[in-house]
Amino acid sequence: MDIMEKKSVQDQTTISELRAENKQFKKTVETKDDEKKEMKMKLGGDIKRITAEKNKMEDEFLKLKTEKAILQTDSLKDERKKIEQKMEKDYKKMSDEFSNVIKTKDAEMEELRQELGNMRSRMQTLIEENQELKDENQELKKRNLEEKENQNNHESLDLRNDIRLHQTVLGLRIQIIEMESKVKLYEAKEKFTDDKIADMKQQFTKMETEKNEVEEKLKEMEELRSKANFAMELKQIYEDHAAGSTKSSVQRIEDLTRALETARKDEKNYSYAKKRFMAYKELEHEMNAVREAHEHLDIACRAKKQYQIEIESLIARIKAGIPLYFFQEGVSVNPPMYPPPFTVETEERMHQMGYELEKKMEEHQWLGDRAPKYKSNLPGWF
Repeated sequence: MDIMEKKSVQDQTTISELRAENKQFKKTVETKDDEKKEMKMKLGGDIKRITAEKNKMEDEFLKLKTEKAILQTDSLKDERKKIEQKMEKDYKKMSDEFSNVIKTKDAEMEELRQELGNMRSRMQTLIEENQELKDENQELKKRNLEEKENQNNHESLDLRNDIRLHQTVLGLRIQIIEMESKVKLYEAKEKFTDDKIADMKQQFTKMETEKNEVEEKLKEMEELRSKANFAMELKQIYEDHAAGSTKSSVQRIEDLTRALETARKDEKNYSYAKKRFMAYKELEHEMNAVREAHEHLDIACRAKKQYQIEIESLIARIKAGIPLYFFQEGVSVNPPMYPPPFTVETEERMHQMGYELEKKMEEHQWLGDRAPKYKSNLPGWF
């Protein structure tokens, strides 16, 4: 009996320790839930901030596009470089934050895996102890039945009068009752452990789902960044080389302004030469002076005609653009003087980008309804 009492006290101590561990584990789970909520709020705020910055950058890009006619080419390149550096910096910052979140989630999941393994080992130990108690209880029941079967009715009356045997039977019955209560207790422990393991599995699955969501968001941001860089590069190539672009129009207007200024300055020389020739002619000066004045007038007339032709050609370029300008009649300009529209490096890059676009379109056509739906506020993106 002393051994049974000691074992009962030990079982009660084990139960108290398990209850304390259960309380501590519940507190840990609540703390993890609070941390997870804070992390969700932080991620939501970061996503909203990134979206707002992205919209702001798109507005700045459109604003720069409208102001390009009055800005210098170098300042536009510097501004675009600053925007790209800012995008690269923001993306690197968000990538580092998401990487830290993923590492934290991995560490938490590893701790949960270890805790789950410990709980499984403890559950296995409890199952083995429960099985031993069941076997012992079954053996006691079997011995009791064998003793009852070997007795007859007459001997049973005599045996009931025996005090020692009666006490032994009572002790065995008490042992059986205690064993049954222990079996029920261990079954309750086993059930509690199973519920705890199921809860931990559910939390582990949930955290793994959150980790996958974060990785998908990071992948989506990388894809959006590559698309934005791709679109900006295409736009820059178009604006640098397109005939009707803002940049080429600004260059033509600047050339026309310089030609008009030169013609305005040369108009004084033409007027002076014409007045001198007319005065010499009316006053009948010497033949050499009249001839010299006539030569100065011819030079001034040729210069004026040349400036008129250049101004008309520049106006025609502004109205028509480079591709149509070469097909107009009466334009005295040599087309080979103009450089080709694209350099060799630009043509190779455009071929590469076209190949990438065709490859993406083929992939989307092969995927069918499962193809990703691209949503972007950047104009010109497919």
